[in-house]
Amino acid sequence: MEEKMKNKQPSLIEKLKRQPIYREKFLHTVWICWAFVMLGWAESLFGPTFPDLRMIIGESLETASWLVTVTSAGFLVGSAITGILYDKLDKLLLIIGSIIGTAVTIAAIPWCSYFWLMMVVKCLSGMLTASLDTGGNADIVYIWDTEAGPYMQGLHFCFSFGGMIAPFIAEPFLAIERNKNTLNTTDSAAYFENSSTEVPITLESIPLYMNNTMKLLDNGSVLLSQKMQTNSTVERMQVSGETAVQYSYLITAILVLVVVIPFSVMYYIRPADVVKIERITDEKDPTNFNELSLPARIMVISILSLLMIIYCGTDDIYAGFLMTFVLTQLKWSKSEGSLATSLHWICFGLARLGCIFLVRFVKTSKLMIVFGICVVLSFTGLLLSTIYNIKPLIWIFIGCPGISMSFIFPAMFTWTNENIVTVSGKMSSMFLMSASTGVMLFPLLFGYTMERFSPIWFLYLLLGQSVVWILLFSFTVLLTKCLLKQRTKTIEIKIPEQEPLNMNTIVENNYILKN
Repeated sequence: MEEKMKNKQPSLIEKLKRQPIYREKFLHTVWICWAFVMLGWAESLFGPTFPDLRMIIGESLETASWLVTVTSAGFLVGSAITGILYDKLDKLLLIIGSIIGTAVTIAAIPWCSYFWLMMVVKCLSGMLTASLDTGGNADIVYIWDTEAGPYMQGLHFCFSFGGMIAPFIAEPFLAIERNKNTLNTTDSAAYFENSSTEVPITLESIPLYMNNTMKLLDNGSVLLSQKMQTNSTVERMQVSGETAVQYSYLITAILVLVVVIPFSVMYYIRPADVVKIERITDEKDPTNFNELSLPARIMVISILSLLMIIYCGTDDIYAGFLMTFVLTQLKWSKSEGSLATSLHWICFGLARLGCIFLVRFVKTSKLMIVFGICVVLSFTGLLLSTIYNIKPLIWIFIGCPGISMSFIFPAMFTWTNENIVTVSGKMSSMFLMSASTGVMLFPLLFGYTMERFSPIWFLYLLLGQSVVWILLFSFTVLLTKCLLKQRTKTIEIKIPEQEPLNMNTIVENNYILKN
C-alpha cells in the first residue's frame, strides 16, 4: 500500500494546491510564457509592416535591410550584457526593465521618419528584446533543469503564437493599394508633360523611372515627362496610400507593457516562507566537456554557434522577408502577403505545440535531424512551385518551412544541456548572440541579391542554408560522440548549517520552504 502511494504521481491541480514551491515555479513559467507571447508578437510585427516602414523613411529594399541588421546588432549586444548580469542582478528586476524598455521602443519605431533615427530605435529595441529573450530562456532551464525540454518547447510555442497574431493586427493599418492601369501609345512625339498626365508611383516603382524627368507634386504623385517610342507602353504603377502602422505598433506596445504587472506582483509580494538558493550545488555537466583540451572545447562551442547562426539566418529571414518576396516575385497584394505571413506563423506555432508532447517520446537528436531534412524538402518544394507558378502548391509550401523549423531553436538549448554542457546564463547568452549574428548578417545578403538579381534568390539562399545546416548538425552529432563521454548528472543541495532541517522543511530543486 505504501509503495503504491509512493509511486502515485500527484496531478497538476494537487501540486498547485499542496506544493507552494511547485506553485511558484509553475506561475513563474506561466508569466515568462506570457512575456514570450508578446515578444513573438513584437518581433514578427516588423515583417508585414516592412514595406510601410520603407515608405515612412523613403529608402530602397537594399538600404532598408540595414534595419534588420542593426536590430540584430543590438540583440547581440543585449544578449552579451544580459549573460553577464543574469547571475548578478535580481532576475525579476531584469525582466521588468526589459519589458518596459521594449514597450517604449516598439511604440516609437513608426514615428521615426528619418532613416538614421529608426536605425537607432531599432537597435535599442533589439538590445531590450534580447535581454527578455536571454533571461526567459535561462530562467526555464534554471527552474526545471533536466525536465526543461517540454517547458522550453512550450515557451517557444508561446513566442510563435504571438507571431501568428501580429500580421492580423498589422493588416488593417497597412497603406491601401490602388490598381495598376496601362496606357498604350503609338505617337512617337507624345510627351506626358504636354498632356499633364500624372502617374502616382511607389518607392518600388521609382527605379523604373530613373531615366525620365519627374516632378514631385504636393499630393504625392509624380508628373512624368518622357518621349515615347512607337508602340510603347506606360503603366500606371501600383500606389500605396497613407500608412497607419503606428496604431498597430501602439497596440503592441500597450499590450507588452501590461506584462509588467504579474512580474511586479511577483517581485513585491513574494511568499515570505520561500527562499531560493542560487545553485550552491556541486553540479556536474552531462559529459566530460570541461575536461577536454581548450582547442577541442573552442571547436565544439564554435560549431554550436555556427549552427545557431545558420538556423536563425534562415528562420528569421524567411519570416521577415516573406511579405517582400510575395509582393515582388509573386506580384501578390499586401492582403495576400499578410495572409501568407500569418499562414507561416500558424503552421510554426501549431507545430511547436505538437513538439511539446513529441519531445517526451523521441530523442531530441533524432528529431532535430528529421526536422532539418524536412526544412530542405520544404524550401525545395516552395522553389519549384514558384518557378512553375503553381499557386495552390505555393500556398501549401509557404506553411511547410514553419512546421519544419519549429522544433530546432528550443531543441538546441535542451540538446546541448543533455548531451554537451549545462546551459547556464552565459551559455544561453552565447546562443542568442550567435542567433543575432545570423539575423544581422544575412539580411544584407538577401537584400543585395533580391534587388540586384531577382527576388527568387530569396529561395535559392534559404535552400542552400538549410542544406548546410543539416550537414553541419550531422557532423556535430558524430563529433560529440567521438569526443565526449556521457555521465550521470547529479545535483547535491546544501542546507545552511545554522538552520537544521526538520520534518516541516521541504526541499525541491533549488527551493527551501520554511514553516
